[in-house]
Amino acid sequence: MKTYKPYYLITVMMAALGLTACGGSGSGDGSGSGNRTTGAVTSKSANALSVAGNTYNTDSSTVSGDEVGSIDQVEVGMIVSVEADDSGNAQDIDYDAEVEGVVDSIGAGMMVVMGQNVDISQNPNFNSNMMGVTDINNIPVGAMVEVSGYSDGMGNIIATYIELEDHMASSDDEMELEGIVASLDLDNGTFMIGNQVIYFDPNNISLTMENGLNVEVDIRMEANGDLHAVEIEIEDDYGDEHGEGHEIEIEGIVSGDLGTDGTFVINGEIVMLGDMVEYEYGLTQADIVDGAHLEVEGYLNGDGMLIVHEVEPPGTSDDDESDDSSTDTESPDSTDTPDTV
Repeated sequence: MKTYKPYYLITVMMAALGLTACGGSGSGDGSGSGNRTTGAVTSKSANALSVAGNTYNTDSSTVSGDEVGSIDQVEVGMIVSVEADDSGNAQDIDYDAEVEGVVDSIGAGMMVVMGQNVDISQNPNFNSNMMGVTDINNIPVGAMVEVSGYSDGMGNIIATYIELEDHMASSDDEMELEGIVASLDLDNGTFMIGNQVIYFDPNNISLTMENGLNVEVDIRMEANGDLHAVEIEIEDDYGDEHGEGHEIEIEGIVSGDLGTDGTFVINGEIVMLGDMVEYEYGLTQADIVDGAHLEVEGYLNGDGMLIVHEVEPPGTSDDDESDDSSTDTESPDSTDTPDTV
């Protein structure tokens, strides 16, 4: 995920928690080798898994992430990032939970975990390590859970996978939270992600904190319930991992609406419409709205920005596509390259 500056977070749509970013528009020719797909695991077998409509062979995959080290530990519903070769072999599979921590409250269709609003109404896959708790709605307040899903980075998550780890969280549990830094107070050593206040030592971290940074925080819970940051890291940017032309595919939920510069946010990632965009299965540019569940494909430009050239419904990547099911349209201001900040 990208590193966002505070002024990026205001421009497009404050009321809908929309985000925008600066970056160049381009056509992208797919010259980069391999491809990366991010989305929920929809099915899994002994030697294959499906993500965002693509099925990958996992015989030689390296698997890493939060409490995941082998393909056997990858579960349906987890949001994973798959780096694959052109033959459909998954080389690397990475899993990173959105939040792992204490349940603050739970009600009809909604659970709050460490200050993050977790929508559980979409029937997320539920895995319970606790005897007697087989229904997600019976998770007790104070329990330790792991949540994977589509996040806007600002405290709102649509859950696709939830694991109940323990009936009661304790100071011994490893906790983690991802999101965008807000309400930073360097004098008192606090910041917020969503509605969660996190304490930290400004003199004992390896990065310069500022509002708008997208971070991953390892957390320790004190006896009084306060949460203290043990480690704070900036979330990896696609551009840090891959070069220009690398193919990227993301399935997720759109946060906010389409900006006048052609940028929008999907699954917490800022992306930009390219010069010519192919809309599949009857979709149009008007379908890029807050809350839409979409799948986008494109290539990284020289600034590490994903330039989108195809938009389609989720899970349709491998389907046959006829010429009359898509249209090529020019994106807003696509011929004008915004200034890079």
